[in-house]
Parts: sequence; structure tokens; C-alpha cells
Amino acid sequence: MKIFFKYVEDAVVVYESLCAKRSALSYGSQCLKLVNNQLLVIDETYNREAILQDMVIPVLTHVILKKKEKKMMVNILKEQFFYSEEEEQDLLLQIMGGLWKEREAKFRKKHFFFQENYLSARLFKTSSFIM
Repeated sequence: MKIFFKYVEDAVVVYESLCAKRSALSYGSQCLKLVNNQLLVIDETYNREAILQDMVIPVLTHVILKKKEKKMMVNILKEQFFYSEEEEQDLLLQIMGGLWKEREAKFRKKHFFFQENYLSARLFKTSSFIM
């Protein structure tokens, strides 16, 4: 299985997250390879379904939702509150992050759980990924 990333940063984040998950699940160290910092290769000689369900889908779901969450917050700051300066946005994102952690448990139950399950199901049906 191969996943091509448009941005090197995304590839590195996903690769590092997968390596951590792989270690926790005791999969062999040879099952993951990052080529040219943009192509993630997952060896399918291991149990493909198990690797997808236990490792790949949870990591991709988490990374995609976190990335989407930040973009959404920046967009709200720009469009609704007119914070166009990146420094202001970063400071407000830090403040929002602290508030978010306080309320995350309540919000996850109502909204995020649905997004996570929906995205996981869609990723499981996909045979190729481009991020």
C-alpha cells in the first residue's frame, strides 16, 4: 500500500505517528518505509486488514481531523473576527486550544465521534491515498 503526500510535513507527521503505533502494536519494523519524505510505503505481507484497522486508519483519521480542526479555527478567526495577522491567530489558537481541552470531552461525545467514525469508514473503503 502506498500513500503519497503533497506536503513533506504531513508525510513526516503520519510516518512518525505510524511508527509509534507500530511499536505499541508490536508490528515488525520493516512494515513501514518513508521514501523521499513524500511516499509512505506499507508492506502488505503482514496482515493487511489488521494493519489498516489497527494502525493506518486511526492515525490518518487523527491527522486529518486535527489538520481540519486548525484550518477551521483559523478560518473563523479570519472571516468572523477579522484577525488577519498570523501572530494574532497563533496566540488566539493557543488560547482556544486551552479552552478546547476543557470542553473536549463534552464536544467529542456529540460531534467529533461521528466525524471520526465516518472518516474511518471512508478510509477503510479507499484503496489509495493522496494527502
